[in-house]
Amino acid sequence: SHTMDPMMIPVKLNVLTTLTVLIQATNAQIKVNLFPETTSNANTVDLSAFGYYYTWPSEEGFFVAPSYSGTGQSSYTNFPNVDSFSDCARKCLKISASGGSYGHTNSPQTCFCEKVIECLEPLIIEKGATIFSVAPKPRECDHSYCDYFAEEEEEYCTDPNVKRKTIPPTHYPILTPTIAPTSRHTVSPTFHSTFHGASR
Repeated sequence: SHTMDPMMIPVKLNVLTTLTVLIQATNAQIKVNLFPETTSNANTVDLSAFGYYYTWPSEEGFFVAPSYSGTGQSSYTNFPNVDSFSDCARKCLKISASGGSYGHTNSPQTCFCEKVIECLEPLIIEKGATIFSVAPKPRECDHSYCDYFAEEEEEYCTDPNVKRKTIPPTHYPILTPTIAPTSRHTVSPTFHSTFHGASR
């Protein structure tokens, strides 16, 4: 009878999850403890096996489909109680989704599968998730998600906990001077403000 020092053996189960297996042999008995180790770092998530070759942090923008505004339809399908990135990607692939996201701070086990990819949210910050896509990161939308879907997503868009980026003064609002053409006196320019972001 002899005792072995515990050995830490990392075993890669798939591209998303690493289980550290602690094997301890004592008196010819082997005890195995499994410690799940997960991450939402987009740089470590490889979903290419499912056809999703591009990933980035949700803080850099999530998918918005302006063409669905006012249609009463949703551009995404969500699946609750999903346990891993690979499971999420598998579900998205099954419904032929162009992309998706998983690991959101406020709903870490909800998988969102996007039917179409049109543009990226420019203002709202979704934390903690990884966005995955069949195509490279698209351009930013002209308006914020809550401008397109204010009525459909009223609860979300009026939630004070929803974080938004600080509006860059050189971009939002755009100020265009207009001067009355028939004035005989010097007229100070009147500025009209056009916002391209969410109502603050």
